[in-house]
Amino acid sequence: MKNKIRDYIRDNRENIIDMIKALVEIPSVRNDGDENAPFGKSCLDALKKVEEIYSSDGYKTEIEENKNYLIGLSEGDEKVIGVFAHSDVVPADVADWEYTSPFKPIEKDGFLIGRGVEDNKSGVVGAIWALRALKNADAFPKSKVLLYTGSDEENGMSDIVEFTKKCKMPDFSIVPDNEYPVCRGEKTIVDFFIKFNKPFDDIIAINGGEAFNITLGKVSVTLKNDDDLFEELEWIVRDVKECTISKDFEDITLTAVGKSTHAAHPDDSLNALLIAIDVLTKCSLSKNDKIILENARKLVSNPYFEGVNLSTTDSEFGKTTTVNGIALTEEGRLKLSFDCRFGSEIDTDALINSYKEFFNSINADYIEVKRLDGYSISENDPLIKAVMEAFVDVTGDNSKKSYLSFGGTYARFLKNAVSTGTYIPVTPKFKMPEGHGSVHQPDEVLDIEGFLHGIEILAHMILKADDVLHK
Repeated sequence: MKNKIRDYIRDNRENIIDMIKALVEIPSVRNDGDENAPFGKSCLDALKKVEEIYSSDGYKTEIEENKNYLIGLSEGDEKVIGVFAHSDVVPADVADWEYTSPFKPIEKDGFLIGRGVEDNKSGVVGAIWALRALKNADAFPKSKVLLYTGSDEENGMSDIVEFTKKCKMPDFSIVPDNEYPVCRGEKTIVDFFIKFNKPFDDIIAINGGEAFNITLGKVSVTLKNDDDLFEELEWIVRDVKECTISKDFEDITLTAVGKSTHAAHPDDSLNALLIAIDVLTKCSLSKNDKIILENARKLVSNPYFEGVNLSTTDSEFGKTTTVNGIALTEEGRLKLSFDCRFGSEIDTDALINSYKEFFNSINADYIEVKRLDGYSISENDPLIKAVMEAFVDVTGDNSKKSYLSFGGTYARFLKNAVSTGTYIPVTPKFKMPEGHGSVHQPDEVLDIEGFLHGIEILAHMILKADDVLHK
């Protein structure tokens, strides 16, 4: 059976690649839609494309009435195994991509490149082919299988919240939207804005970033045009490779480019706003503007809030991360987003109250956007042991243990759920610019051979979980 599953997946290599390319070509970035497509036409188009596949494979399908998720349900007994993935993706700036446009996927030297090839259209396609492989090997699980594709994972997960309100929870769920081997717990996530109460004097606008969960990688600052100020800025940025300036008849524009990473892993990031602040505080701006910028600097200088002496640590999950992803101005006032992630030992209300106290001291307001509670499952749980055994059986690697995650997936909303990878990662042999290639970065890549291996792992995880549910 094991060889039959592996051979089927590899025999269908080109069909698998074609399927994921077809999904990546749909630019399913959430935007303001209408009553027929609340997250935008492209997000709905992606769900419809997946529904066609589910239906052709014999699943009973339904796109939820609010059109924010799709489910496919197989035949089976009273037990249910869920496989949850999402077809929405984070925004992509075409100008930042080197090898292709974000939604024109290409194959290069054994890799796929395109927005969503890994996060998370690989999860959608991997689940489809894992179950096809099981069916081909006459090893389809006894349990019903519920396939779920969401379209709001990257912007608040309202899709999975809606699912939990309307549908019965599967007995066990796998979320292929993380790293191997198996994640059995996630940090709590709180997303919030702070807004400074005083408006700028000389700065007209600061704008950058599009998502809470990506470190701010590019920001533009618009200032009132003044020849002396422009000359001063030219002198300051001459040795700052991350900055450029320009002007027209009315405005001066300073642009800073940092390095984006996922907010869950910010160590290697460089916040673009910090670069801009370093330049702006050296030029002749008003005292008021410099005070606002200096306070903002304290907040974005370190992703653990060490710059404001508010860092915290959990013995299991490690440091609390508090990452800035968006900067904007409203009525001349600076507004900054933060993605805050922390372990279960830390009291959420106490932490947020300590933040509010500091924000009040710098004359800024706290505006909460969402709060997602974390979870953890014992590594000795029979289902955790089962999916870990599947990973070892397929890879031969018994050196790894189940782990706790800094990221946020659908798993935190589900009963008895784990998240896992979609592919065994390999570094591309071709040159990838710094800050490119990973999840949420330009030139997002997926190793094809590693992905085929990942489909095989998922198939065996489903089988092992089914065995436990029927003991």
